[in-house]
Amino acid sequence: MEVCLSSLSKNWIYITLVLITLLGLQLRLQAVRYTVVDTPIRADAKEYLFYAINLKVFHTYSRFTEALEGKAASPKPDALRSPGYPLFVRLFIGDSFNEADIFSISMAQALLSTLTIVLVYFSFVGFLNPPLALLAAFFTAISPHLVNANVYLLSETLFCFLLMLFFWLLTRLRSNPNLFLLLATGLALGLATLTRPWTQYFI
Repeated sequence: MEVCLSSLSKNWIYITLVLITLLGLQLRLQAVRYTVVDTPIRADAKEYLFYAINLKVFHTYSRFTEALEGKAASPKPDALRSPGYPLFVRLFIGDSFNEADIFSISMAQALLSTLTIVLVYFSFVGFLNPPLALLAAFFTAISPHLVNANVYLLSETLFCFLLMLFFWLLTRLRSNPNLFLLLATGLALGLATLTRPWTQYFI
C-alpha cells in the first residue's frame, strides 16, 4: 500500500512538473511571437551580432564593421566580449542577416529557457523536498524577466541554461562520482564562463 501511494505521489509530482514546464513554454513562445522590440539590433546585441557575422564571413572574432562595409579586407580582431553567445548566434544566421534569423534565435532561446525550468527542478530536488523544488521551477517558469529575455539578442538566456546545467550535473556528481560526470560538469561551467565571465572565479 505504501509503495502504491509513493508511486502515485511521484507520478503527480512529474505531472505537475510537466504542466509547469508547458506553462513556461507557452509564456515564452507567446513573448517571442507577439513582443515587438524597438530597434532590436543595438548596443550589446549589435556587438554580439557583428561578432557572429564576422566569424561566419571572415572567420575572425571581431565586432568591427569595416570589412562588412567593404572598407577593409578583413576585420580587426578583438576580445571585448566573451565568445560563447556570438558562437551561439552564428548557428542561426545565414548569408544575409534578416528578421527570420532574429526569430530563429529567439525561438531557440525560448526552448533553452524552457529546459532551464526542468533543470531548476532536478537541481533543487536533490536537497529540497519535491514540493519546494516544484515551487522553484514554477517561479522560474513565470518570471517576467526570464520570459522576456528570450526576445532580445543578449546572453542571459544561454548563460542561465548553462549555469543550471552545471548545477544539475554538480548534484549528479555529488551523488554518483565518476569521470564522465566530472568532465561534463567542468565543460558546462567552462561554457557558462565563456558566455558570461561571472563564473570565472569558480574555475
